[in-house]
Amino acid sequence: MKNLTPILILLAFFLCCDSQVPAGFKGASVYRTANFRIHFHEATYNSQEIQTIAQKKERLLQRITNILQVDFNKVIETYLHSTGYVSYAYSDRPEVHETRYYVEEDNGHEIAHIVVFDKLGYNSSQFMVEGIAVMLEYNRLDPITTFQNLFAFNRNCYYSMGHGNTIGSRFLDNTFTGSWYEYKEAGAFLYYLSQVYGIEAVKELYKAGVGVSKSNFRETTEMVFVEIFDISFKEAETYFVHTYLHTVIGHLNHCLYD
Repeated sequence: MKNLTPILILLAFFLCCDSQVPAGFKGASVYRTANFRIHFHEATYNSQEIQTIAQKKERLLQRITNILQVDFNKVIETYLHSTGYVSYAYSDRPEVHETRYYVEEDNGHEIAHIVVFDKLGYNSSQFMVEGIAVMLEYNRLDPITTFQNLFAFNRNCYYSMGHGNTIGSRFLDNTFTGSWYEYKEAGAFLYYLSQVYGIEAVKELYKAGVGVSKSNFRETTEMVFVEIFDISFKEAETYFVHTYLHTVIGHLNHCLYD
């Protein structure tokens, strides 16, 4: 009887590889660049669109790695869905799923997740996980436009302090619910820290929360925060809301209305 082991191994290899392709993408077209393998359906995207999308993704990745001051040489498996409303990135592998709407408005949020997960890990606070990705979206803009977004996203925060949960609660106690407003608030707060203290300080804060249990997160983060920034979290939060945002609003009033 012939030895079937090599054949079985080869068959198992192909079955294994095929099983990794998400439902709905078996037989889909694939477009490759240096850092992306983009899976798509030709009925939804034509070749020119895919080429434009791929070029934009490479630019976004370059900008994000430049801001974070890291090297990233992996290939991101990117699945472009024809339908749906939710885009997401995996924390354990370089894989993202994006809707048509997201692709059209893509500012690098999911790419930022992949780079951060790979280089810094998975922080125990969703405020930090989503905030650092949104912060990287802010950094794509010129200073005036950034201030405009910062002002618009935090107007409610500025006028409603003292009502409901504070930034500290959403960050340190994990009461972050994932609302559109909370995403922008988290991004704006981390953007403020990056502008005042530098990106390395923000990266250090992020890494300090990787693998920390939720029960110990507040105590650990408050202690590390003082070590990194030389002020308490409460002092930083107060300065952000009552001084930094005042400055932003004053700057905007001068630029937009004078």
